Formats: sequence, C-alpha cells, structure tokens
Amino acid sequence: MKRLAILGIIFGMTLWSVTEVKAQEKYGVWVNPVRDLVRWQEPDIKHLEDQIKIGEAEKIVGTWLLQYGAIIDQDITKRLKTRTEDEVGAWLEVDQKLAKETEVYYDLQKPWYDPGVVFLSGYERGQRAKMIDKYYSEFKARFGYWPKSVGAWWIDSWSLNYIKNKYGLETVMIVADQKGTDGYGVWGQWTGVPYWPSNTNVLVPAKNLENNLGAVVIQWAQRDLELGYKGQGIEWSNNSVQANDYTNLGKDFEYFKKLADEYIGAGQITLGLEVGQEAVGQLTELERQIGYAKSQGVKMVTMSQFAGQFRENNGGVNQNKIVGDWKLTTTYRENLKLNQKVNYQENLAFGDYFKADKSSFLDRNLESLKPKATNYQPWWILLAVMFGLVAIIKKWSWWGWGLIFTLGSWGLVLRSTESFGWKVIYGPMSDNLMMLQIGVVAAGIGVSFWQRKRIKWLVAATGLIPIISSLRFTIIEGTKYFGIMAGNQWLGWPRGEFSDLQLKTMLRFPWEKVWDNQVLGLVIYPVVMIILGIGLSWVVGKMDNKFRKMIMVGLLVLAVINLVIIWQTAPRLVTQ
Repeated sequence: MKRLAILGIIFGMTLWSVTEVKAQEKYGVWVNPVRDLVRWQEPDIKHLEDQIKIGEAEKIVGTWLLQYGAIIDQDITKRLKTRTEDEVGAWLEVDQKLAKETEVYYDLQKPWYDPGVVFLSGYERGQRAKMIDKYYSEFKARFGYWPKSVGAWWIDSWSLNYIKNKYGLETVMIVADQKGTDGYGVWGQWTGVPYWPSNTNVLVPAKNLENNLGAVVIQWAQRDLELGYKGQGIEWSNNSVQANDYTNLGKDFEYFKKLADEYIGAGQITLGLEVGQEAVGQLTELERQIGYAKSQGVKMVTMSQFAGQFRENNGGVNQNKIVGDWKLTTTYRENLKLNQKVNYQENLAFGDYFKADKSSFLDRNLESLKPKATNYQPWWILLAVMFGLVAIIKKWSWWGWGLIFTLGSWGLVLRSTESFGWKVIYGPMSDNLMMLQIGVVAAGIGVSFWQRKRIKWLVAATGLIPIISSLRFTIIEGTKYFGIMAGNQWLGWPRGEFSDLQLKTMLRFPWEKVWDNQVLGLVIYPVVMIILGIGLSWVVGKMDNKFRKMIMVGLLVLAVINLVIIWQTAPRLVTQ
C-alpha cells in the first residue's frame, strides 16, 4: 500500500508538472500586413526587403497577410515565395482593384480607409462573397493553396463563416479593443488574449464546440491593460505593444517591456508593423521587441502554427483566464478596478451580419447589443403547405401558379425574419411580422382562386419587374442616355462608357419608396401586378398562337429571374 501511495504521489507530481509546463508555454506571432504598394509611403519593394531582413537576422518565422493589390503584384509574391518557412495569409481589406475585378461599386468619394469602403462589412453579402471568391481564386493561382489565416482591423462574422465553410480557416486577427481610433470602434472582446469566437459574433468567446467558429482570434496592437481601457481616442488606445503607437506617445522600450511581460505571461503576444507604412522608421524598435520576446522564452510561430498549439493546449474550448486585473470567462469579462463589465450573450450578432454598414464610423461595441426576446415563427410556411395539400387532394391545377404569383408579389415580405436579436426586413416594416406574413399568404390564395383562369398571366406580369428594375436614365453634358443595365454593362442608346460613380447615380425606378410604404408595398404593388396580368391576357391573348407562346415563355423566364432576384436581395434594413 505504501508503494502504491508513493507511486500515486510521484504520478500526481509528474502530471502537475506537465500541466504546469503547458500553462507556461509562451508564443509570439510576428505578423506583417502588406497592402497594395500605392498605400506605401514610397512604392519601393525595399520596404518589404527591410522587414524580411528582421526575420532573417532573428531566425524566426513570420506571417505575411496580403491585400488583393499585393497578391497581384509579382515582385511581392515572388519575394515571399522564397520565405518557404513563413506563412502567407489573407489581408481582407477591400481595395479598388478587388472591387473593380468583381464589378462591385467602390466609393472613390470617400478615403480608402473609411470603414464603409475598406471593410467587407461595408458591402452586401452577395458582394462580399464575390470579392472573397475572387481573392481566394487569385491567391491559390499564385501560391497553390488556400490561405489558412486572415486578418483586418475588422471582419464581420458572416464573411468569416463563409470563408470557414468554403475554404477553411484556422486563425483570425482583428484589432484589439479601441473605442474611437482611426474611425474604428471595437469593444468587448477578451482583453488582448486569444480565444475561440462564437460563429455569430467574432467578439464573443464561444461557450462550447457547437457555437464555435473553430478558428482562433488573436489581436493586433494589444492594449495597456489599464490605460488602454480608460478612455476614447489615440491618447488611450495608443498605449499598446505596437512600436509606432507607444513611441508616438513619447514612451520608450521600457514601457513596451512592461506590457509585453503581461501578455507573454498570459501565453501569447502579437508583434508586427504594416509594411511600407507604420513600419517606416520603426524597424529598429520592432527588432528590439522580437529580441526581447525571445529572451523571455517566447517561441515565435506563424498564425496557423499558433492555432494548432492553441487547439492542442485548450482542446478547442475556451478556458477562463485572469490577465492583469481582468477576469475573462465565456459569460463575461470584468475589471473591478476599472469598474467595467461586459456580459457575453449567445446568438447575438452585429447588424453587419445581415446588411452592409456604409457608415464612416465602425461601431462594434458589445455593450450596444441588447438581447431581445422573440416568439417569431414563420407560420406562413405551414399555411402554404396546408393549402398545397388541399389543392393536391382537390386536384386544383392553378395552385402552383398561385404560389409563384404570391412569392413574386409579396416575396420580400415573406423573406423578412427575426434572427440573432434583429428584425431583418426585406419589404415593408411591420410590428407583427408573423400576422402580416400569414395575411399576405391568405391574400395570395384568395387572388389565385379569384383569377384562377388567368393566374398564369398574373405570374407572367411579375416577369416585367426585372425589366423595370434594369431601366436607367441620365443626362451627361447635355446628352440623354436611356437603356438597361445588365450588371455593370450599359445596353442602351446612345452607346457610352461610364465610370462606377456615373453608373451608380443613374436614375432608376425608386423601389425603396415602394417598400418604405406599407400601402404601396402590400396593396398597390400586387394590385398593379393583377391589373398587368389581366391586361396581358387580353392584349397578348388576341395575338397569333405562335407569338403568344413566345411572349408567355419569355415572361415566365423573367418571372423566375424575378424570384431569384427576390431570393438574392439584401435586407432593406435591420433593426433591434
């Protein structure tokens, strides 16, 4: 028994020792954001070479995150391919080149760093998907693989889920907490330390594997755990580990060492500077930072390597942490000294999960999200299914056409929903969405029965909507232009070449006025479709059988296109 007891003590001490070693593992991630050369202080590849030399001198690996304009630059990609031990990932800021390649409108009237221009969240979901797909296609064409790591000061959670599901994702880097620096307000995530984020909100630590994005978040410019959280603006947020931040405040390397010790003690520190921009004049300081981290036993790894180690050490689940005076859990973060507390709510997203945020101030503050209880259920689907079953039993041949007419006339109303704490509205706004949707389905059934002999013509009338939506008119230097827009292509008279701004500002049918008004959207719009359908049946019905069939087929094809457009349309508004 004594021998067993001794062996048990030895085994326990060994297990404790291994656990302790794991808890004290220290990682440094050297990250280098690389924007298009047009954003560098001088468009000289020497800036990249100078930053690479630091890695060579310190014998460390690094991560290079490339903006689209940097990917298509042959000099940049050719040089980074020689750094075979380094990682190359995605810098997901939108630049003019990426927008142009994907025919997405890029607002040249705003500065390139405006949040509504530079972040994916400034664009609708379909536009985000197009730009992400183009980026990943070009990346793979040049490097032969999908990037495992992505970064930007802000990346919306819809885009992260899209990337994760389609291309795979291991690591995400966003900016650390700052309430109002550079027009960006990001507030509420774990204070400067890595975590597994929720799949609906990148700032919220996941509570379990089910709601976990499955990619580790690390943070750029980790803040002073006290001064960085006391106020708003650069005088507070520039108290960070980033070299140009603290030196611009007149602070020295001893200040960096103080901050670095806290983050190194917590297990991970992010070091780096933007190539050709903030790095200019700060490379000596960056080299000193890396040297100090190494002297403290920090193991320098790439972003994806760190993700692997973090997964191995934490099992993919967030562990409660104490960092400075901060207590970090999956339900809240708290600092009693600063009298600050942020509660974490599951299944709460920011509005940019659903709709483009084109505002010039990025407001991503978890404290502004208010959970709202909802009892919304799409009961209209049950009503439609029940009617369909009755129609099949009764052998009503018109009911399928009636369903298409209902979707073509009130589809935006039926698409509206409540999700992740938001009302997501595609059509007219309503305080009782469930009853409104049931009402329009009932109205659709009634109209379909009433016009059952002409119902196919009513469906054909909805095929006129894509034509009306494509009509454009403008006057440029006295010349009148009238025609149809197909994507960004002008099909009209007279022929002409137009800038993105001109295309954007051409006069079109003001659908927003229709959907802003309940009477127009819910009553007048479908009534017009009914009148048009009756008119088509009377006018086209008198034509030769061959022409009648051709017109009918063409309009029905357009009616299907109209349904696709309704399905792909971005929300008109999101509101809490």
